[in-house]
Amino acid sequence: MTDYISILNSQIEEISTIKNGSDFKIWQQSSANILRRSFGESSSQVKQLEEIKYWHSTPPIRLGSRSRFDSYEPPMYVPQDNLVHCIDQSRKLLTAFVRELTVLGLPSQNSSSGHNGINIHVNQSQTVNLNVVISSLREELTGKQFNEIDSIIKSKSDLEDKKSSLKDKLGSFGSDVLSGVLSSLLTNPDVYKFFN
Repeated sequence: MTDYISILNSQIEEISTIKNGSDFKIWQQSSANILRRSFGESSSQVKQLEEIKYWHSTPPIRLGSRSRFDSYEPPMYVPQDNLVHCIDQSRKLLTAFVRELTVLGLPSQNSSSGHNGINIHVNQSQTVNLNVVISSLREELTGKQFNEIDSIIKSKSDLEDKKSSLKDKLGSFGSDVLSGVLSSLLTNPDVYKFFN
């Protein structure tokens, strides 16, 4: 986490070196990449930074005043852009993101481990793969019982209905089956190491 904070702080420092819109766009893209790595691919922080849009135009603007006695002066073209505004907004956003990381820490990220297992994130930042639970259920339940549990979990019912249905279904299997599942779980090395 401190690495993300230090790199975001360096991005905040680097913003003062931006001289034009091209520099800003490059800085904005690199900052967005850093935010993706720290907050996640589709985080609101990335969207907020990317919503800052730089624009540039050169409308004709007459400088000074003209009286009817002045000779004709063609309008002077003064470039206008919102670079100062973009830099200010970006600096404030990144400062807020650093504060957020400092106080709240990194958000929990979805694990992509290459398989379809479910992962639990424990307080000590340890991850227990729930494939252990699935394998324990497969060992102790018959194929029909496992399929019944699977269909309840995959149903489109709300969470409370699923809990109630699972409780009833597991109870109908008998206490011997539930004791077997629980003992299989607790004796698995990936689980009992948390009891130390």
